[in-house]
Amino acid sequence: MLSAGYLFVGFSVEALGQWLPRRPAMLVCALVLLLTSVVSGGLGLLTLSRLRKASR
Repeated sequence: MLSAGYLFVGFSVEALGQWLPRRPAMLVCALVLLLTSVVSGGLGLLTLSRLRKASR
């Protein structure tokens, strides 16, 4: 699973490299990954707080 993610990031950087220089393409991919992890974490915390509220 981790190798598939690594390949996806590499592909994304190379695809964005067609329109942007390499460093900004890496920055865009890093920001997308960071945003995805923040949203996933927020949804997880929201779900956890709802489950704790329901169990009371």
